[in-house]
Amino acid sequence: MSAWNRHFMDQRYNVIDPCILAYPNLRGAFTWTDVKNLTPDHAESPIWGDARSDGMLEGFIVPTAPGKKNAAIVRLTTTEPRFDPAVLPLLQSISVIYAASTRSFFSPALGEQPKVPPAVTLTERELECLYWAARGKTNPEIGAILQISRHTVNSHIESAKGKLGVATRVQAAAIAHSLGVLSIA
Repeated sequence: MSAWNRHFMDQRYNVIDPCILAYPNLRGAFTWTDVKNLTPDHAESPIWGDARSDGMLEGFIVPTAPGKKNAAIVRLTTTEPRFDPAVLPLLQSISVIYAASTRSFFSPALGEQPKVPPAVTLTERELECLYWAARGKTNPEIGAILQISRHTVNSHIESAKGKLGVATRVQAAAIAHSLGVLSIA
């Protein structure tokens, strides 16, 4: 356990952390600044000062299963005052892939049975759309690349998400990759 994580638990920040308290009201990934703006009463929480003292000026929280209670998160921090908004989609993708990889690696070590994914067949178009989505492309950009409408792109991504039982396009790409049906390298 890192020194910060030990301090976090010793101070019982897991009970008062504004990010944990705000999580149920947020969809998808968010920054510490997002939480401070949403909950001004927590903007001066002692956790922020302690994080700054430890060299963490901004954080990016990526829930690995949005909408599910007690879902794991990936926490990224920086010594910069803000994350570059242009890199946040990539960081989110990497975080979801990391979480999926570590979950499959650590589940047996923790005495858990790894979940065997159901047989899922994704169409070639669904895989193409997920491939580009994993690279941070928007529906209109994917549509231009594949010469289809953005609505058709959305339909393919929504279909893939439904088949894979996930809430986000990043999760869909990560799961398809972990199943070996999508190369995102």
